[in-house]
Amino acid sequence: AIHAGLSGMTPRRMMMVEQGAQPSAELDAAPTATVSSELAQVLVDVGCRRAFGILGGAAVPMFSALVQLGLDPIHARHESGAAFMALEHDLAGGGPGLVFATTGPGITNALTGQYGRIKK
Repeated sequence: AIHAGLSGMTPRRMMMVEQGAQPSAELDAAPTATVSSELAQVLVDVGCRRAFGILGGAAVPMFSALVQLGLDPIHARHESGAAFMALEHDLAGGGPGLVFATTGPGITNALTGQYGRIKK
């Protein structure tokens, strides 16, 4: 049951108060890291400096994290083209290129270019 004084609390804090615990203020603080921000940092750390693809859907949080770290986004007209752009970027000595795409057809479109990478 939700008690009158609990409105505005996070669900975790509400549960702890209802159980009689005294939670700390840390529980109400916003998280400082996300999966996207942590993964983006790893990609930058291994040398990714450019991302190729089409922004949209499920790729937005990852794209935002990459841009915040200074990665250079290159927008393509098709995911397959973006994958080939990343391949050629790498082969030309620009370092690893990152391909971003939306879920479903977006990611399957990018597979064509990834297959090209395997063959080169």
